[in-house]
Amino acid sequence: MQLKKTLSLNLFLKRCLKNVKTSPMFQLKKYYPETYNKVMKHQISTFSECVRENLHKGVKEKLYRQDIDIDIVLKFYFQLINGAYDGELFGTNMEDIIKTEVKILEYHTRSIATSKGVKILEEQLINHKKK
Repeated sequence: MQLKKTLSLNLFLKRCLKNVKTSPMFQLKKYYPETYNKVMKHQISTFSECVRENLHKGVKEKLYRQDIDIDIVLKFYFQLINGAYDGELFGTNMEDIIKTEVKILEYHTRSIATSKGVKILEEQLINHKKK
């Protein structure tokens, strides 16, 4: 399931960026806005395909509700994740941003999950906290 992969990636990033004090995306946006916009366009394209595939798979596996509007859910999730990097909302400290991403993932998943999906989410969150 994509949730396991996302939490694992989050843990990996946490280890890699433990000595980084501020968000690289915040710095890129502040000092190189044109480059930031190009990176964001590419990220949106790549990210959208991955999340769309996950949403379809989750609905098929009955982890996500059958009635979700995948296009809208995709846009909501993307906005939430990008919001985590908004220095004015959440600050620029990478440790705080990574914690915020996990909370966003939990919020997002609970909003679209079936009881079966929530159970898996809760198991993964417990495992994630142990690491």
